[in-house]
Amino acid sequence: MLSTLLSVGVTAQTKMVVTKTDGQTGEFALANISKLTFKDKNLNIFDVSSTSTAQWALADIKAITFVNGGTGIDKVVSDAGRISFAYANGTLSAKGLTDRQDAAIYSVGGQLMASIKGWNGSPVRLSSLKEGVYILKTGGASFKFVKK
Repeated sequence: MLSTLLSVGVTAQTKMVVTKTDGQTGEFALANISKLTFKDKNLNIFDVSSTSTAQWALADIKAITFVNGGTGIDKVVSDAGRISFAYANGTLSAKGLTDRQDAAIYSVGGQLMASIKGWNGSPVRLSSLKEGVYILKTGGASFKFVKK
């Protein structure tokens, strides 16, 4: 999925925000992160100034977002809130997509695993994916699911 960026109004993200399924969040300044790893079903965040790390169980993570920290973090209202996703029995679907949209499925390591062109949310079989945790991104929304 390619995005075209205009030089006017583009700002760099300065923070990574990890949101847990229970609503708790952790904020990390990107300038202070030396390394991220996904190991033993955990997200490990290494700090540049010391050997300390933050460790988050992947099963407890609802979302990882990158934000511009200059204006603070506020509630963002978008069409993404009206989209619902479902994954069951090897099939992925969505409700609330207003237009056909390109979708991408990534491994938790960030590798593109599959893409769906012009998807309207109709059920899609994901038999080509191995067991694991994946992230679907489409139309400004994302959805984490586990294929067993």
